[in-house]
Order: sequence, then structure tokens, then C-alpha cells
Amino acid sequence: MSTNNAAHTPGPWLAKKHGVVVGGAFHRYTNGKAQSQVALATMGNAVENEAERDANAALIAEAGTVTTETGLTPRQLAEQRAELLEALREIDVICTESRSDLRKRMGTRVGNALVVAREAIAKVQGGAK
Repeated sequence: MSTNNAAHTPGPWLAKKHGVVVGGAFHRYTNGKAQSQVALATMGNAVENEAERDANAALIAEAGTVTTETGLTPRQLAEQRAELLEALREIDVICTESRSDLRKRMGTRVGNALVVAREAIAKVQGGAK
């Protein structure tokens, strides 16, 4: 595999028929315009798995699109998510331990922030919805 510094094909990436994933700039052809194929999801010779093949193509397309939108790879996003979850958990512990003192000084802002933090923690622990 080449280790050059080439950038990935910019998104959005789209899943098309037959497991084809396209992305990048549109090119003009004599019969219209189209995007280049960036990936192909296959299931070998198992034609009966068309739905799974199409789901795989959609997942690949989503990964490329999210990478373009965020500037981060799916792995980098997973690592960032874990770091943010740990930070929120620590904030929850600190605020819970010193809640009465913080409430006296800051009123309901701390309580509201805790609700938002706990909802985010619950969403991460429950998986993406």
C-alpha cells in the first residue's frame, strides 16, 4: 500500500445500486454527468444478500461523508467520543460531590448543565440512536 500524502475523495459519498459508492466532483460525460466510483461493496457470489450488500455500501458512503464533514476519520471520532465521555463523567462526579456549594453560588445553571451532561452520557452508553 502506498504511503503517499494523497487526500481522500471529498464527500458527500453516496451509495448507488449494486453496492457502488460514488463521491467527489461530478464529471461530464456525453450521456450526462456522474461521480467517480470510490468503493464497491460485494458479497461474493451471494446474490441473495443484496440488502446486506447495499447496507454495507451505505455504511461506507456514510463514513466517507462524515470524514469530509468533520475532518476526522471514524476511528478519530470514536477516540474523541471516548475522551468526551470520560470528561463528562468526571464533571458529573465533581458536580455531584460539590452540588450544594455550587448551587448556592450558581443557582440552577449547574443543575441544568448536569441534566444535559447526563443525557449525553446516557446516549453514548446506550449507543447512537
